[in-house]
Amino acid sequence: MAGKTSIFVGGGCIDVIPALPVSLEMGPFLVDPGARSRFRFELTLLDQAPPPGADADFFVRHDLVFRLGETRSSAVAYTDGSPGSALAALELALQVALIDDDGLLIHAAAGVVDQRGYLMPGPSGTGKSTAAREAGFDQVLSDERVIVRAVNGKCTLWSTPFWSAGRSLPLCATSAPLDTLLLLEHASTFRRDSWSPDAALTYLMQNIALYEGGAITLRAFELATTLVESTQCARIGFALTGRWPLDSRNAA
Repeated sequence: MAGKTSIFVGGGCIDVIPALPVSLEMGPFLVDPGARSRFRFELTLLDQAPPPGADADFFVRHDLVFRLGETRSSAVAYTDGSPGSALAALELALQVALIDDDGLLIHAAAGVVDQRGYLMPGPSGTGKSTAAREAGFDQVLSDERVIVRAVNGKCTLWSTPFWSAGRSLPLCATSAPLDTLLLLEHASTFRRDSWSPDAALTYLMQNIALYEGGAITLRAFELATTLVESTQCARIGFALTGRWPLDSRNAA
């Protein structure tokens, strides 16, 4: 396989060398938006075991060893050749590029109504995919990974090509201003309750895709604090089916 795949995501670009297999759907993220990229990251995928040098490993799992370049603008990923390992390497590259450019990658779903973005963080099983599919959003940015960028105290949500298995909604390469941070809770009928900023910040930090410590963790905390302070925070109880009352700002 030769060439490269340029993926435009979160206002920046990740160049993957060699080109990703066609089985990895990226759709609208392959279209150059024409604006200057906020970041550019080069990811090289090698289907082989890494040479010695474990002290340089950024991330290791059974199918992937990810080694970050000295300038933090490139990386080499040693994979087993599977689509899953390539996607994991792409996510790692995106996390590094974002945190160095005032952005976070969140384990979350996000939907848009009337050009207002709703961020719903949470681990698997909390209802992200159900909410994305059933709530009645005008557009869904993702049901698995969402980018949040904080600029001048205001936060913007960005879509990603990372979705849960069995995706039934279309990919979209777009963004929306963050309006509300939501905690998803299962309930028999729809309800909205208050959510304290302190509790929201703690929960949000638990759902940031972050593989570094030290100063990088501190930067993630600062960005998460900006997010919580710049938006509404609410707990949403919802049934497995049925649209949410999203047509009114006061109803969420």
